[in-house]
Amino acid sequence: MFYFAIFAGIILALIGGLIWYFWPKPTCTDNRQNGQEQGVDCGGACTPCLGEIRDLSVLWVRFFKSREGFYDVAALVENSNLHGGIPSIGYKFSLYDSNNVSIVDREGVTFINPGERQIISESNLSAGARIPYTSNIELDRQKNWKYTEEEKSFLSIVKKVLQIIPFPPFIRN
Repeated sequence: MFYFAIFAGIILALIGGLIWYFWPKPTCTDNRQNGQEQGVDCGGACTPCLGEIRDLSVLWVRFFKSREGFYDVAALVENSNLHGGIPSIGYKFSLYDSNNVSIVDREGVTFINPGERQIISESNLSAGARIPYTSNIELDRQKNWKYTEEEKSFLSIVKKVLQIIPFPPFIRN
């Protein structure tokens, strides 16, 4: 019985050593909370966890008269998260008169890249005969943060049409 216990201990030690040797090392992409991660593939040496996301900051909101009775409005929004972006977020611009009564609202949808300051704008808000005094932007409360290092481009080509325009013949005097 004594020899059997020693033999079983050696076999268990060998099996344990092999498992430890071939067990995969923790990475930030293995869909497990391991190593020094604070969540599944986040925290520690990996990107910050969602709980560490800082909210967007609205640095300023301005309106500009574009023509009689129409105004353009813009806001500068900052995302200080280096790896967290929002692929789609709704917003609402509002213009108010000097009595803080709403003149016009305009809603839209945009995206916010990680680690960027971004201008969100809307043009041709009709105020009629009323004159705006202040402006405001409201961002959706529900933000679907996504970890990414890639950025969306503000320029998207929807349709590419090439057209060759012949030069007019030279006119000689």
